[in-house]
Amino acid sequence: MKHRLIKQTICTLLTGIVLFSCNRSVVFTSSSMEPGIRAGDKVFVIKEEQYTYGDVIAFEIWRKENIISYNLPAGKKEYRTYRVVGLPGDTVEIKDHFCIINGQPPQTRFIKDTIDGVGYPVSVQEEVSATGLRTMLYIEKPESILNKKKSISDNREFIMLDNLEPVTVPENHYFVLGDNRTASVDSRIIGAVPFEMIKGKVVKRK
Repeated sequence: MKHRLIKQTICTLLTGIVLFSCNRSVVFTSSSMEPGIRAGDKVFVIKEEQYTYGDVIAFEIWRKENIISYNLPAGKKEYRTYRVVGLPGDTVEIKDHFCIINGQPPQTRFIKDTIDGVGYPVSVQEEVSATGLRTMLYIEKPESILNKKKSISDNREFIMLDNLEPVTVPENHYFVLGDNRTASVDSRIIGAVPFEMIKGKVVKRK
């Protein structure tokens, strides 16, 4: 009996260690999730079987020069961290930076003007979606966007998708957006995220 108890305890501990090491990791985020997550923050993520509205997920993409894809083996692997706004089967539309889910517009409220982490003027807006998701957003000022476009030779990542026609999220995919809504290479550009590319959900931040 005693030996069986010891064996069960060891097995439980080993299982916990394996799950911890497999499910948790650390990734670096960009400024596209400001104001909630700042550029350079370290985040811990845990792999789950499914995700829901408001989850901030970290996932893999591949980059080769100015091409970004979920499947580009010749490229360099990067991690992105964005917020889930659309689940499989949802219809997502963007109008004037704000997210419309299944034809239902959000409630929005201006909070204040401020400066983001890299020195650009932004307005802070609150968005409450039809799903109940409440998010604080950065929306950059027109002069900020213009300066960015002038400062880089290829502005693909700064094509500000103020509007997006309705799209349906495929099965086993998630539609994600950055909280820094006008400076985010998210599902508006690279499409919905396949489940198998997701590293996990952010559960803690350093």
